[in-house]
Amino acid sequence: MPPSLDLLYVVGVTKKLCSNPQSLLDSIGPQILGTFFNWALLGVLNIQVYLYTVSFPRDRLFFKCLVYSLLIYEWVETALVTTSFFNVYLYNFGNPEAVIGFQYTWFAVPVMGAVVSAIVQIFFAWRIYILSRLRWLAGTIILLSLIQLGAGLAGGAKLEQLPAWEATKLAEPELITWLVTSGVVDLVIAVSMTILLLYSKTGVKSTDAVIDRIVRLGIETGTLTATMAIICAIVANVPPVNQTLVFECIALVLVKLYANTLLTNLNSRTLSKKVRSAEESFATNRIELPVRGDTSVAEFDGLSTGRTLDGASPFGPKPSMEGTTCSDHSPRPQVAVIHIQQEAAREKMSTDAGLAV
Repeated sequence: MPPSLDLLYVVGVTKKLCSNPQSLLDSIGPQILGTFFNWALLGVLNIQVYLYTVSFPRDRLFFKCLVYSLLIYEWVETALVTTSFFNVYLYNFGNPEAVIGFQYTWFAVPVMGAVVSAIVQIFFAWRIYILSRLRWLAGTIILLSLIQLGAGLAGGAKLEQLPAWEATKLAEPELITWLVTSGVVDLVIAVSMTILLLYSKTGVKSTDAVIDRIVRLGIETGTLTATMAIICAIVANVPPVNQTLVFECIALVLVKLYANTLLTNLNSRTLSKKVRSAEESFATNRIELPVRGDTSVAEFDGLSTGRTLDGASPFGPKPSMEGTTCSDHSPRPQVAVIHIQQEAAREKMSTDAGLAV
């Protein structure tokens, strides 16, 4: 009975690996580095989740479910990657044939990577819709995200049937579509969030400073995931690097970047939270205004700025005297101490800016 083509292929690749140490190094080196980076980013994710739990104990139930579900999801992904690592470098140590198999990475990288990227991208699409109310923009992001999800699932199913050494097989349209489309979606999200947040500036220095920092964070995280996805697609298809497993190292990192990006942006709300707390502690400002009449001290419960008590306000009609405490002193012009509260628009914008990313 003649040997099968698969057996002949395995024997041929094994001879190639054993006779060429550099080929073996180009295969196992990226896998080992990718696994180490995957674990490192999982540690970063755990710290991010801890900071989220401490900073937002009363956050929305939806956000909490999303965060903790992603944490469990990423632990499962790392467990699959580690199992593959053990199969290759412990249980089959010294066996070059083990290197040419994807083990469980065909599922942990393209399949789980496409799923987590779709979750994160759709979340950002929802936030963009909340800020802009542009259905076509959010719909475009969701559509592209679903396309990359389908491509990643289909590509992972194909990889399950291919030896890892055949890196040129990653030129399959499904995997190219997954990586390129995912990168495009990340760029669209980063650009959209930047434009929307810059357009939302209020002119208040403290609020605008928060928006600027959030914009920088959005650009950095969005371009990082987009760049990694596009580089992975290029490395997997451009010779001679496509004859190695360098692409697998990048892909193992990319899977963890999406979850960390989401947590980083959720935790960035602490910026606006700190600014609002500082502003609230100084929410009462003393403004000394010469007031004609017998009224010397006035305190309003509502929003007020520079209003006098004996005539119309320069910014609106004369305020009602209900809830106003007045005390008479000398008949000379007195000083009105007016308590100025935070503007509702400023607080709303600061909140939206923090939640938007």
